Amino acid sequence: MKVDVRGRHSAASDRGGGRANTSTKPTSEDDEGPLRFSTSGAASWRARDTFGGGAEEDDVPWYQMPIVLSSTTALLIYFCVLREESDIDERLGGGTAGALSQVPGLERQTLEAYVRHQEMTGGSAEKEKARLLELEVEEEAVGRKRAARPSAPPPGDGSTARHPWDFKLSPMVAQLIITGSTLSFMLYFFVFRDESDVDTALYRPIWERVPGISPGRQRGGGRGAASRQKALEKELRRAETAARRKERPEHCQKSLHALVDRRVLEVPGGGQLLAALQENSDVTVHVITAAQPGTVTWEREVSGCLERDGQAVTTTRRESQDHLVAVIEAATLASLVQTGQQTVSGGRGLTETMLQLGRETGKKVTILCWDLDKLCRTKKVTGSYGRAAAGGGGGRRLERLQLEDAVVDSLLETPHSLRIVTTPADGGVFLAQMTKAIAEEPFKRQRGRHPFAWFADADSARPVKVDASLRGLRRLWTEQLRPLCGGSLETAQAVGEAYPSPQALLQGFASCASVEQRERLVADLTVRSGDNKQPPVEAYCDMEFAGGNWTVIQRRDNIEPRQDFYLGWKEYKEGFGNVTQEFWWGLEHLFQLTSSDRRYELRVDLEAFDGSRRYATYQQFRISSELYGYRLSASDYSGNATDGLKYAVKRKFSTRDRDQDDWGDGHCAQDHQGAWWYSGCGWSNLNGRYRDGGDVDKTGIWWYRWRRFESLKKTAMKIRPT
Repeated sequence: MKVDVRGRHSAASDRGGGRANTSTKPTSEDDEGPLRFSTSGAASWRARDTFGGGAEEDDVPWYQMPIVLSSTTALLIYFCVLREESDIDERLGGGTAGALSQVPGLERQTLEAYVRHQEMTGGSAEKEKARLLELEVEEEAVGRKRAARPSAPPPGDGSTARHPWDFKLSPMVAQLIITGSTLSFMLYFFVFRDESDVDTALYRPIWERVPGISPGRQRGGGRGAASRQKALEKELRRAETAARRKERPEHCQKSLHALVDRRVLEVPGGGQLLAALQENSDVTVHVITAAQPGTVTWEREVSGCLERDGQAVTTTRRESQDHLVAVIEAATLASLVQTGQQTVSGGRGLTETMLQLGRETGKKVTILCWDLDKLCRTKKVTGSYGRAAAGGGGGRRLERLQLEDAVVDSLLETPHSLRIVTTPADGGVFLAQMTKAIAEEPFKRQRGRHPFAWFADADSARPVKVDASLRGLRRLWTEQLRPLCGGSLETAQAVGEAYPSPQALLQGFASCASVEQRERLVADLTVRSGDNKQPPVEAYCDMEFAGGNWTVIQRRDNIEPRQDFYLGWKEYKEGFGNVTQEFWWGLEHLFQLTSSDRRYELRVDLEAFDGSRRYATYQQFRISSELYGYRLSASDYSGNATDGLKYAVKRKFSTRDRDQDDWGDGHCAQDHQGAWWYSGCGWSNLNGRYRDGGDVDKTGIWWYRWRRFESLKKTAMKIRPT
C-alpha cells in the first residue's frame, strides 16, 4: 500500500517531478501579466508606461502598489526571519506534509498497522519501515526544538546566527506585521480586486494548465470581469431609470426646447407671444434663425447610456418633434384667403400654403393668427372675385363670413389645423398648452407598456391594462361595446353600467320576445356626456339595421303626439324629443362625436306615404363646432334617393332665430318652418312640419330630388364609424 502524502499539489507534483511547481511564470509572451513571479519568489514590476499615461488594461493601478508591496514585504520577513522562531507551520499542518499529517499520529498509526499486516502475511514493508524511522527522527527533532526554545533570548549568549538575516523581534512587532499583512490582503480582496485584473494575470497560467478548470476563469471571465459586468449593467439600468424619470409629467418640460424663429418677434405682438410662452411653461426657449420664417418648433433632449470599452458612457442628443406652428399676421391670412377664393389666381391660397409647408418640413402644421376681428372690421382688401379680379375691378371689403368659409375649407381639405386667438398673449398660452402636450407624449406611450388585454378597434387593436385585481376589465368591456354604439364612449359606458358583462347583455337580449323589445333594450338608458356641465343625454343605438353599430341622430314618424321641430337654436344645439319616437339628438353632441380622429358615415332613410323607400349614404360625414356654425361636411354619396345634401355641404346650420343661410335678405328656416343646413334654400328639409297624407308643401318634410316638395312619412338619420 502506497500512501500519497503530497497534498493538494499532487497534480502539479506529478508533472514537476516530486515537489509542487509553484512557478506562475507565463508560458508565452501573449500570456504575460503585470506581475511576473520567478521560482525564487522574487517579484519584478513589468516595465509599462503606468505612470506615463499609456497604461494597458493589464496594469495594476498605482494606488494598489503599496498594498501589494507591503503584503509581500511582510511575508518575506516572516518566512526569512520569524518562521523558525514559532511553531505556526506545525499548527497549520506541517506545510507540505499532506492531508495525513493534519491529524497528529494518523500517519504513524497507518504505517504501523500496515507493517504488522505485512509481517503477519510474510510480505515486505521496507519503505514503510524507513518512513517510520523518519517520523521518529522528525518527532525527536521537534521535541528537542521545543524544549530548547527559551522564553526570552539570554543576553550575550554568543550563539552563532542560523540565518544571514537572523535578528530578534518582540512578539508585539511580529503581531503587528502579521496583522498589517492580513489587513492589506483583506483590503485588496474586498475593495480593489474588482477594479483590476491583477488576480487574473497572476493565476491565469495556473488555471490554463490544470485540467478540468472552466474556461470562464481564464482572462476576461474571472471574478473581476464578472463584477465589472454587473457594475456596467447596474449603471445602464440607472441611466434608463433616470431617462424615464425625465419623461414624467412633472419633469418632462425641462428636457424640451422651443425653437422660435427670430422673425416671430418682428410680427406685431411677437414679444408678448414669447413672454406668455415663457410665463406659462417650463420649457427652454431659444431664439434662432429657422429655415422656415416665422415658425416655432420643438426639440427633445434625450439622455442615454452606452457601453464603450467596458465603461458606461452617458450620451445626450436632441430629437426633433413632429409639430410646427407658423405665426402669421392677420393681413397675411386675409391675403391667402382672398387668393384661394379667386377663380383666376397665380398665387397660393391658405390650403395650398399649409400643404406646401407640411410637405417641406414633414411636420404637422398649425397656423397661429390673432387680431382677425379688427381686420374684418377695418381692413378693406382691394380686388373682386371671379372674372372681375382679372380685370382689376373696384375695391371690396373682405367679410368675416368669407374668412370663415376659407378657414373651414382648409381644415376639411388638409390634415393641418388653424388657430385664431384674440390677443398675442392668448397665442402664447396656446403655445404653452401645445408644449405641455408634446412634452407628455413619451410618458403617455410608456403607460401602455404594461400587462393588458386587447380589444378590436375598427381594423386595428388597442390595449387596456388589467392588473392582478382585475381592475381594467370594466374599461375593456366598455371599449368592446363602443363600436356597437356608434363609437360614442358615453353611450358605451351607459350600456356597460346596465349590463356589466357580455353574459348579462346576452341574457338581456335572450329575454326579449320580439325585435321591438330588443331595440328598446338599451333605448331608455341615460347617457352622461363627457362635459359635467351639460345635462345627461340619451342616444339610440340601432344594432340590427344594415350591419348595426348605428347611432340615430334624427327620426321623424307618424306618431302621436307630434313633436314640434320648428324650434330655436338652443333646442337644436342641445337636442330634444324622445329617442324612442321623434327626436333630434343635438348639434353639440354630434360635433363632439364626429370631431375625433375617427371617420363617420351618414345614412339617410326615407319613406313616402305610399310605402316607397329610398336611402342616401355619405362615407365621409362631420360637422364643425358652434364657433363655425356647425358647418356640414358630407362626401362620397351613394344610394337611390339622389344627393339631397349637395347644396347643404359647407353650409352653416340655420334655425328660426339664427339665420346663417346664403339667401341674401331671405330666411330659409322661417320660410320652410324648420331648421337645416340651408344654402338658398337647398334640396332637402327633413326638420320641417309634419304633413299628413303626403301633402305638397314647402314647409313639410321633403327630399326634393326624389319627391319634390311632397311630404314624407318617415325619415331617419344615422351615423357610425367607418
